[in-house]
Amino acid sequence: MKKMFFAVAVLVASMTAVTSCSSDEMKSETLGQKGNTISLTSTIQTRATSDPQTTQISTNVTVGAFGVANDATITNGDNNQYAVETTGTLTATNDMTWPTEGSVNIYAYAPYQAGWTYNGDNAFAVATDQTTEAGYLASDLVYGTPASNPVAQTEDAVALSFRHQLAKINITVQKVEGSTLDLTDASVSIINTKVATTLNPSTGTLGEATGSAADIKAVTALGEATTVCAIIVPQQIAANTQLVKIVAGDKTLIAKVGTATTFVGGKAYNFTVNVGTTPTPVTEVTLKLGSTAVVDWGSEDMGAATGDEKMEYGVGDYVLTDGTFIKAADYATNSANVAAIIFSTTVSETDANAGYNAYAMALKRYRDRMFPDLDAYKTQILTSAATTYSAGYNDLDGRTKTATILAHEYYSALTDDQKASFFANFSAFTPAFDDAAASTVSGWFVPSFGQMVQILNQFGEANITSTLVEDNIASGSPFYTSGNDALTTLISNLNAKVSGMFAVGNVVFATSTENGGSGHVNKFWFVQTEDTNKTWSLGKGMQRGTTGRNVIPVVAVKLPTE
Repeated sequence: MKKMFFAVAVLVASMTAVTSCSSDEMKSETLGQKGNTISLTSTIQTRATSDPQTTQISTNVTVGAFGVANDATITNGDNNQYAVETTGTLTATNDMTWPTEGSVNIYAYAPYQAGWTYNGDNAFAVATDQTTEAGYLASDLVYGTPASNPVAQTEDAVALSFRHQLAKINITVQKVEGSTLDLTDASVSIINTKVATTLNPSTGTLGEATGSAADIKAVTALGEATTVCAIIVPQQIAANTQLVKIVAGDKTLIAKVGTATTFVGGKAYNFTVNVGTTPTPVTEVTLKLGSTAVVDWGSEDMGAATGDEKMEYGVGDYVLTDGTFIKAADYATNSANVAAIIFSTTVSETDANAGYNAYAMALKRYRDRMFPDLDAYKTQILTSAATTYSAGYNDLDGRTKTATILAHEYYSALTDDQKASFFANFSAFTPAFDDAAASTVSGWFVPSFGQMVQILNQFGEANITSTLVEDNIASGSPFYTSGNDALTTLISNLNAKVSGMFAVGNVVFATSTENGGSGHVNKFWFVQTEDTNKTWSLGKGMQRGTTGRNVIPVVAVKLPTE
């Protein structure tokens, strides 16, 4: 799916001015020398019931920009304000200049907010009255950076790509055949959403929706229009929440969301409200959000995308709690709704037959899990066990193995307290997926040994191969231990993708791959870290009955294929 960004160019010191044009990520070109001013072009559009800021930053907003070097703002780089002229040029209140040496990080946003800092969680709220262009534009928070920060000193223009940080709701009001309700003077509002959030310019991280829910009026009189739009803060709405209110004369129409819905930053949601023939004074009407009705904000206005287009997702991209997916570049905008990160597109035959084509891991581990040391548990639970290295390495069936363990009579016989801490029970793990996610995401499960290897190789660059050790390996102690200090490198690599998941220490990560046999040797394969020599190990003898085990929750997902 094509994406829509604003594209502008920033000039610091003696740089050139820029214009922007429409494309997947709009290009910039030099307009001419402008000294220290920052210039760009933008179209002037009107509110009415349409979106006045889809392709370019409106002339009716101002832009704020930060220039940061060595953890401090440069001259005139502390929330510098830029006015947009009718020609489309951005003119700085004061010129931002290069430091005497070194590179500069550049962060920009709109609309301008007095008092914002470059590294703080700055408060922002959408307007509850978006019936005017001013109210709508005051709500459309956009954020931009260069392709790569920091920027080395240059006389060339530095291009910024801006993205919508919030979510847009498009409401199409549709009367069924025979309806006589006059909608000309009808008002349309988005109701029951929180209106406040924060933005940290240095990271681009958008905070969670906060505060009390409020009504956002999108239009006071529908007139001849059939579609209106409003901007909301990204957030999750529970199933059966009233979302849209239409007031037409003495009639009030209320529309609910049928299922739990997660509104994601940078996305537009196209709802249809069907108005019946004889509404009573307060009537519930149908609100529909089709499976093809979520698009990248702006794409529908450029002809760049339709609801039927599919974004390509892969390793490093993210799974949201509603079962949809975002690219890695969109993480900061939607971090509050992220549940997992994709680590592999190689899946087991069983999972492939079930329609899954990728695996994703949670962004935190499940701590202090245990496997009860009961006599009954000293027999083999799974129908198939891995006794050789190759069998463990190739085992990617964590989903089915976890289901088998939880369905076993031994688990059913546990006390409630034992079940609560059981290593394969994820009922209390958060984040939980919405009901709507069931069509694309499995439940959380304990990864198999092969899936743990995928994680360590993909994100940790561990280089665990199928011939790492001899096939015939002993149970109990680890059968492979890395060199000293290898753990530090492994953790650094892993945390670059999943910050805080891994730390130096003595930690045992359980898997759902079982070693065969009976009695005390009936144990599970594991990955272990050791603090003294900073090593990591692989083994197939995790002892049962021991608390303090850790699990990396994993899900199987169905990525779009067309």
